[in-house]
Amino acid sequence: MKLTKENIVEYAKKRKEQIFEDTKNNLLLINEFQRNNGLGRIKQLKLNEYAVGFNNKSFCNWVETETLAISDIRGGTSGDFGVYWGKNNTWKNKNNKEISLQEAEMIFSQIKTNIFDIYNSANRDNFKHIDELEMPTLRVKSKILFLYHPQKIIPIHQKEAISKLCNIFDVEYDDNYPIHSNHLLLTSLRKIGYFDDWRTDQLSRLLYPKEKYWLFIVPKTVEYGTKELWEYCMDNSIAAMQYQTEHETQGPVTKNINQIKKITLGDKVIVYLNDKVIGNIGEVEKEFYQDITKDNGFDGYYGQRIGLKWIYSHFKKQIPQINEILTKPLGSQTIHSIKKEQYQKITNLFSLGERTNTNTSKNNNLLNKKNQIILYGPPGTGKTYNTKRISVEMLKK
Repeated sequence: MKLTKENIVEYAKKRKEQIFEDTKNNLLLINEFQRNNGLGRIKQLKLNEYAVGFNNKSFCNWVETETLAISDIRGGTSGDFGVYWGKNNTWKNKNNKEISLQEAEMIFSQIKTNIFDIYNSANRDNFKHIDELEMPTLRVKSKILFLYHPQKIIPIHQKEAISKLCNIFDVEYDDNYPIHSNHLLLTSLRKIGYFDDWRTDQLSRLLYPKEKYWLFIVPKTVEYGTKELWEYCMDNSIAAMQYQTEHETQGPVTKNINQIKKITLGDKVIVYLNDKVIGNIGEVEKEFYQDITKDNGFDGYYGQRIGLKWIYSHFKKQIPQINEILTKPLGSQTIHSIKKEQYQKITNLFSLGERTNTNTSKNNNLLNKKNQIILYGPPGTGKTYNTKRISVEMLKK
C-alpha cells in the first residue's frame, strides 16, 4: 500500500498495534534524557561532558547513541556536533580539523547558547528561528529540539523525507525552514482526529518506518505439479510460507506467523532456497496477506505471503560464505530478522548481475531491433519472470 493523504488512516489502523508495541519504551527513554540533561545541568556542562570521545554518557552520546531507538541520526562524523575529542587525543572542529583547547571552548560556548535558544524558541513555537541557528547539521539540531520538546515536531530529521511527506499531505515545504515545515506537517496530521492518541515518535514510525532486513526461506524442493515453489514465487514476485499447526510444532509455527506480520512496506527480504543458494533479494511492496484458495498456485497450500519487487534481474546464486555471515544456525524457522551488516554482505556477494530495470531496458531495445529474443537458462533463473516484465514494459509504450 502506497501512503497517501486519502489512505493514511487505513494504513495507520493496520500498523498501530505493532508500532505501539515497538515504541512502548520510548517515553521512558525521553524522560531519562531530560532528567540527565535538564537545563540546570546544561548551565553547568563542561566541554568534556558535552563532547564525543571522553565518556559514553556525554551529552552528544545521549543525543546520538543512548536515544537511538527513538530516532537515528547516525551517518555523519563526530564533527556534526561542532566539536569533539579525537582518537589522537586532540580537539577537533566540525570540519574534523585539529584545534586548540581555547578554540574548542569558544565553539562549545556558542553550542551551549544554541541549546538554550532551541529550548526557549520551541516554547514560543518560533521554529523558523531554530532553523536559522548556526549549527553544523540539521540532524543534530532537530534531534536536540525533539528530545526537549517531543510533541513539537516529528522525529524525522532529513530534509528529503520532510519534503516528501509535506508533498503527500499538501503542506507547504520551505527548504530554508525544514524544522518549521516539520511542525506544520505535525499540525496537519493532528487535525486528523484518528491520531489524537499517537505520540510524535509513533507518527515517525508510521510515516518513515525504520527499514528492516529479513531472510525468508522458500524451500526449493517443494513442488506442486511440475512447478517448484520457488519458481512460482519468482514468477509472481512473492515469498510464501505454509502455516500448518498439524504438521509443525507449535513454537516455530507461531513464531513464523508473528514474524511475517512484522514485515512492512520497504523492508528488504533475502529469499533463501537452502543449500547456500539465494533466490533473489526483494523490497516489500505488499505486506502479509493470505490466499488459501484452491487456485492460489499450490492447491490452497503456501498461502501466507508477502509481495516483493525483485531488486536484481538474475536469480539463484550460490553464496558459500552465507553460514559464516549469518553466524547462527537457521533451524526450522522460516523467517529470520537479520542485521543490516549481514544483509549488505549477502547483497554484495549476490549483486554481480545488473538491476532489474537495467536488464529490462536492454531486452526492450533488442526486441525493438530484432522483433524477437530468446531467453534461455536452467529452471528457476528468471526466464518466465523476465518475459512478463518485458511484456508489461512493452505494453506501457
